[in-house]
Amino acid sequence: MFTLALAVTLNACGYADLTGAQPTETSRQDVSEAAEAAPTLTSVEPANGSGSVDIEAVFAATFSVPVSVDTAKVQLLVDGAVAAATVAADANAVTLTPQTSLPYQATVEVRFAPGAISSLQGQPFAGIDADGWKVTTQANPDTTAPTVQWNHPQATPSSSDPASIPSAATRRKVPIPLFFSEPITAFDPQGVTLEVDSGKGLGFTAVPFTVVQEGPLELSVALPKGDFRNDTNWVYRIVLSEGAVEDAAGNAVAPDVRYFRFYTEITIQPPNF
Repeated sequence: MFTLALAVTLNACGYADLTGAQPTETSRQDVSEAAEAAPTLTSVEPANGSGSVDIEAVFAATFSVPVSVDTAKVQLLVDGAVAAATVAADANAVTLTPQTSLPYQATVEVRFAPGAISSLQGQPFAGIDADGWKVTTQANPDTTAPTVQWNHPQATPSSSDPASIPSAATRRKVPIPLFFSEPITAFDPQGVTLEVDSGKGLGFTAVPFTVVQEGPLELSVALPKGDFRNDTNWVYRIVLSEGAVEDAAGNAVAPDVRYFRFYTEITIQPPNF
C-alpha cells in the first residue's frame, strides 16, 4: 500500500496555497481595494441627450460592480415634476420603469442622490445630479389621414349624392382638380378610377384617364383625348380606393366617391349697332 503525503506550508496567518506560497502584502491590498471600490457608472439607456425617446421607455443605468439601491433617493422628473416610477436593482443594473406612459415631447430626467446607489460592500456612488441624465421623448405621431376638400374654392362642383349633382361649366380639356387637407407624399394611380354613365341605361363604365400630382396638395384628373362631355345627361364619377393617397406619416385617405356633371357655358355677345 502506498501513502501519498501532501505537504502544505502555513504562513503566520494560518493559510497558504498548495505550493506553500504565502500571499504578499500587495496581493492582499489589491483584493481589499477591489472589495471596497465604489461603483462607477458605465452606461445609461437611453443615452444622455437622446431625442425621440419612446414614451414607454424603461431607464437603465449600468455600474462597474453589483449594486443595491435606496429607492427614496432616486427621482424621475418629467418636465421638472417628480413622476412615479418603479425602481429596482439587479446585479450591476438599476432600472426605473415609469408607472404611466410618458408624455410626448417631454423633457425627462433621472437623478440619483449621493448614496442612492451603493456597492454590496456599502461603498456609495457619487450620484447623478441635474442635467446628468436628460432626454426628450418622441413627438406626438401624426395619425390624421388626408381628406379630399371637395368644397375647395378652386374645386369643380360635385356631390357625394348621385341624385343631386350640380352642373359645372367646362371648357375644352379642363382637368378635374382634387385638393387635399394636408400635403400628400404618395399616391397610387391604380387606386383612382374615372367612370362615366352616359344616361343610356348602361350604368357606369371606366374610361381612360390620366392622374398626376400637381403639387403637395393637389392631384389632377384628365381625359387623355377628347373632352368631358358637355351634356347634363352624362355623369362622371371619381372613385378613390383605400390607400390611394397617403401623407408623410403613411396615413391613407379613406375610400371616397364623387359625382360630376358638365354643361357648355355659352356667352352671347350683345349686338353691335
